Amino acid sequence: MDGLIEVYLGVDVGSVSTNVVVIDKNMRVLSKRYLPTAGRPIEAVKQGLAEVGEEIGSRVKILGAGTTGSGRYLTGNMIGADVIRNEITAQATAAAAIDPTVDTIFEIGGQDSKYISLRDGAVVDFEMNKACAAGTGSFLEEQLNGSASVSSRSLRPGRSNQSRPAGSVSAAPCSWNLTSCTP
Repeated sequence: MDGLIEVYLGVDVGSVSTNVVVIDKNMRVLSKRYLPTAGRPIEAVKQGLAEVGEEIGSRVKILGAGTTGSGRYLTGNMIGADVIRNEITAQATAAAAIDPTVDTIFEIGGQDSKYISLRDGAVVDFEMNKACAAGTGSFLEEQLNGSASVSSRSLRPGRSNQSRPAGSVSAAPCSWNLTSCTP
């Protein structure tokens, strides 16, 4: 095998972020990127693949690739994915692989929020918000950016205050603009 590490590539293209990850056979993360999609999913995927490739490309052999997210079909076709899965299936599979006893998943995405119920690693029920953007990542980011006391950038993965509750960085509660939803 010429000393190359056998790996799997995963790409999640959402409305707000694009995530690229490379894992080995033991599910150890060897490289990852979190990038803003910014309305340009193909460019975000290309950038993520280029950065990951630059970091570890010469040391790995990709055995398989999978895509998920709202851009899963476009991206799957672009990279020649072996597996294309919806977010509910992808999240349930990942959660059960990490913790076989997991029974509930809440996911806040850029355009929707999801509740997923699992039994013995299988999805038995799920719900998604459909009529209102409140509670989604885009809505929460908009609300946080409108508040002088909390910046959404400070709450993104890898930030130093990630372990602190958001309320602890605010001198006063923010005013939620709940007029964004229509009945």
